[in-house]
Amino acid sequence: MKRILRFFQASEPIAWALAVLLLPLTSVPLLARLTGAATVAPISALPVAWLVAVFFIPYLLQGGRLPRQMLPFFVFIGMAVVASAAAYFLDVPYYRNRDLLGEQIPAFATLALGAAYYLIFATWPRSESRLQLTLKLINIGGIFIIIWSMLQAGVIWGLNGRYPAVMIQIQAWLSLQDFIPGRVSGFTYEPSWLAHQLNILYLPFWLAASVGRYSAHRFRFGPVSVENLLLLGGVGVLLFSFSRVGILAFLIVCAFLIGRQALHWASRWSERPRRGREPSRLARLASQAGLLLGFGLLLLVGFAALIFLMGRVDERLASLFDPENLVGASFYDITNQLAFAERVVYWATGWEVFNEYPLLGVGLGTTGFFFPEKIPAFGWGLWEIQQLFFRLPYLPNLKSMWVRILTETGIIGFAFFTTWYYLLWRSAKALAFRQARLLKTIALAGLLVLIAYLIEGFSIDSFAMPYLWVSMGLLTAAVSIEVGEEKTEPDPDPMDRNSH
Repeated sequence: MKRILRFFQASEPIAWALAVLLLPLTSVPLLARLTGAATVAPISALPVAWLVAVFFIPYLLQGGRLPRQMLPFFVFIGMAVVASAAAYFLDVPYYRNRDLLGEQIPAFATLALGAAYYLIFATWPRSESRLQLTLKLINIGGIFIIIWSMLQAGVIWGLNGRYPAVMIQIQAWLSLQDFIPGRVSGFTYEPSWLAHQLNILYLPFWLAASVGRYSAHRFRFGPVSVENLLLLGGVGVLLFSFSRVGILAFLIVCAFLIGRQALHWASRWSERPRRGREPSRLARLASQAGLLLGFGLLLLVGFAALIFLMGRVDERLASLFDPENLVGASFYDITNQLAFAERVVYWATGWEVFNEYPLLGVGLGTTGFFFPEKIPAFGWGLWEIQQLFFRLPYLPNLKSMWVRILTETGIIGFAFFTTWYYLLWRSAKALAFRQARLLKTIALAGLLVLIAYLIEGFSIDSFAMPYLWVSMGLLTAAVSIEVGEEKTEPDPDPMDRNSH
């Protein structure tokens, strides 16, 4: 028995390293065949499941405490169970011999997977040394993302998209999806997923480390850190993905950082004495408002300029600057010109379902049954929706986590999820003022993730995508270390602590 226990304990760091290093892989064919998943099959779920068995369950049995930030999330899961049970008392429409239980089971499986990621990443790295190790592993995984994505970009623009056979074979081993013409997708199923994983995990940590002048590594390239280089490479990959939602999310994150710094500058400048006198409160407020307004206008001009430049290479955005396409066009017509109408139709359908069942929603995995009744008339003219209803064998989905939570768990479930979200925001803001640079970096990264997900949540609707749970888990772990909720472990290597 002691040998088995020692084996389990020795396997934990190996499983942890694999859990972090395999995060770039979202749709591995082998795992998809084993689980029956259609698209989302993150191979990192296997070491996470191992850690649940050999670490998390014994951790609870030995009296380990869970961070308080998790409480609203657990209540949300409970409300999802209640809403799904209540769905059996609703008049759920018929849809192609699909049954309610058969759709709810996979939906709860993905929610359980997301919860497992969150629990493990919030409890296993319960010391600063483990958090620093995790950031190093994230960087290593990011290096592979950038290399593979840049190779794709090189083929697209250097070889006119004619991929070598070896790259095609590697892609077949690592993803259910072939290469996407004209866009890079990394190791993910599609380019928007690549943008999602960058925005919700990798870029926020690299950006926070660069802003805070922190590095998880002791070596540098002169004044340049590993995170500085990874940030540049990651932004390049994001642009090559041509994900409009992804690029918008990153721009908003950058605007938040610029505005945050601008507010700091405005506050300091407005408090400077004028002609030997301290400025009045009204003068300070006026100065700050004027400076912030100026920064805001610059951001708007920069954003419009970037959209214009991207329109030169993306015909979907170019139509925004063609008045002939906009005169007399309806909202749906404009979204159709932007190749965005399908998603808007999905969201509108979810909203109609929510309007009919606002309190508890219709239960996890159940919204698709209501699509034929609730879809806007405009949607029936879209090719993708015609394919969905008349040829594809599975239920439609909402393409938005925010709309999905509102539709499937109602206003009550949505309230608890957003409470959890807000609690993490407040926790990250409080942690950002602490002295430990590692924890401050994770806190700022957490803030950036929460901002980015406000946008990315309109592009992703699967609980099985691990990146939000991983980032929020690390943020929860950092907060727990700071407030002393977790049992901290002695750092085996003092030189490996946060000293950069």
